[in-house]
Amino acid sequence: MSKTIKVIELLNKIANGEEVPEKIKFERVDFTLEKDTYYRTNTLCSLIDYIKLKRSSLNEEIEIIEEEPEIDIQSYKELLLDQLREREHTDADIYFLGTQINALIRAVKQLDNQINNKWKEK
Repeated sequence: MSKTIKVIELLNKIANGEEVPEKIKFERVDFTLEKDTYYRTNTLCSLIDYIKLKRSSLNEEIEIIEEEPEIDIQSYKELLLDQLREREHTDADIYFLGTQINALIRAVKQLDNQINNKWKEK
């Protein structure tokens, strides 16, 4: 379940200098905090401008986007391979699984690059 906060509550937190989330989603649109103002991701449109444009209520809910921790892929891979070695798999089994892990890592990186490139085009 995602956390939510009302627009007015978020604005009060900003005005009072309280800690606020780095990223939020309002009406299915992502906003990122930059210097006490939320901007629509990859644009110059602020949250306030967006609220005015859409004539939204200050009592509407904002979804707080929680950052997932960065995964250290290399250490995760090494841990997995160490666990495989402990279970008496052959070197060929471990090599095969290692190549499959590498292929998955490459696929995830390709998808990430494709998504980032599409955002840059907009």
